[in-house]
Amino acid sequence: MAWSAAIALCSLLHATPAVADPLDVDVTADSVSEDAVTHVLRATGHVHASYHDIVVTADALSFDLGTRRGELSGHVQATSPNFALTADDARFDLRANRATLTHFSGHWRQRVQFHGESVDLGPKVFVLQDAFMTPCMNPEPDLGMVAKSIRFYPSENQMNFSAQSVAVQVWGHDVVFLPFFNTTIGPRKNPWNTDFVPAFGFDAFQGFLTSTRLDFSFGNGSRGTIPISFSTGRGVSAAFQHVLALGPGNLSNSVGWDTPWAANRGGLRAMNAYRFGGPLGGRWEMLANYREDMNGQPVSRLPELGWVAPVLNPLGLLTLSPELRLGNLYEETSGVQSLRFRAAVPLNSAVWTPRPWFQSWISANPFFHVYSDRQYGVIQADWLSREPLLPDLILSETGELIRTYGDTPFIYDRQLDAERVRLQLDKGFGARLSTTVMASWSRINQQGPFSIEDLMLAATYNWNCFGITLELHPLILGVDTHFQLLNF
Repeated sequence: MAWSAAIALCSLLHATPAVADPLDVDVTADSVSEDAVTHVLRATGHVHASYHDIVVTADALSFDLGTRRGELSGHVQATSPNFALTADDARFDLRANRATLTHFSGHWRQRVQFHGESVDLGPKVFVLQDAFMTPCMNPEPDLGMVAKSIRFYPSENQMNFSAQSVAVQVWGHDVVFLPFFNTTIGPRKNPWNTDFVPAFGFDAFQGFLTSTRLDFSFGNGSRGTIPISFSTGRGVSAAFQHVLALGPGNLSNSVGWDTPWAANRGGLRAMNAYRFGGPLGGRWEMLANYREDMNGQPVSRLPELGWVAPVLNPLGLLTLSPELRLGNLYEETSGVQSLRFRAAVPLNSAVWTPRPWFQSWISANPFFHVYSDRQYGVIQADWLSREPLLPDLILSETGELIRTYGDTPFIYDRQLDAERVRLQLDKGFGARLSTTVMASWSRINQQGPFSIEDLMLAATYNWNCFGITLELHPLILGVDTHFQLLNF
């Protein structure tokens, strides 16, 4: 009796397999019984079930051992290191691997909290109805969104969700209404920094500058963004970028325009791509890129067919992402046109932690190009390390090495030998204030000493769901400010 109840609860929370070892399950209640005819298990009064790191409590449990369907009622609570959920009641179907909670609230991985009328939990997607959601983990968030329907795709590295009939709320008041909304919460600690509210700054090269970005959607299979930036030294830059689910794949379109104040800069850029799964596995791509710069600058056209292989993970030590591409490249300025075959194998290592205070990993992006009359290859490798010296003091280093072999006839894909080193120190002062000091050195074509490329001092102050960052770049007389939403 105990193991059946616990399996139901574990599947309900989308955190365990649908089949469990009965020896791993423990259920207790004031009263537990099983009907010998209907084979329905009933538990009432202080129902408590545990499975590995999941603990569920409720007032009552009913579970049909034959159909594997059941109900939980009365102050349903579920907790684990990754989530916490409460609801008035829950219905579940183990064979369909689905469950529905009503009048629910909770949070996921300390990254997003939500509450609403009902939530349907499936193997890969949560569907929330008449719900409020915010990645701000403050007990009384000042910023979030309410929606008639939210589709939420949680995963280990990132979370995607789309919503219909969305109202963005600030301090409990609706300020923006969107018929559809799509976004992704990335794997970084502070992934919801957004440019929806413009960033402002100044440096010696661009002058006074500002930028903003608007995300939009035309439906569940649609997502897009409009980035806009302006600087007194370089002019206006704007683009329209959109991805549409179409047939077995996605159609991507991007059109951008740069209007410069200075001569010989700016122009039109456009990209169209269709990406889909196909034979040999992995992802196939059909691309057509066009870029036109003003006043005689290079014009590039690149119709291309590409294949990105499934990610390989030999021995669990490296992830490899091989790709092959064949296309035609033309540059009007140089008058060069050639077929180009590209082979590349980007790789990333697992994080190596020889000591509790030291983490290190490597990444590389070697590629090889074959043109009609020559070959050209590049090896780019990066080494990264991270040392949490104290709970609120982190030192990190990055080393980059670029080596080129052969030559390319195109300005479009030309690279130079280079070495770069970057040091960064992050210091926190409680939950509200954090600071960063970063410096980088570089050398080009293996000549001369290393020179300081950039120096940056930054401070971020957070309160409730908001934050503001001030960046100082003293070598270029630059000052940037960024207002962040939904910090956590």
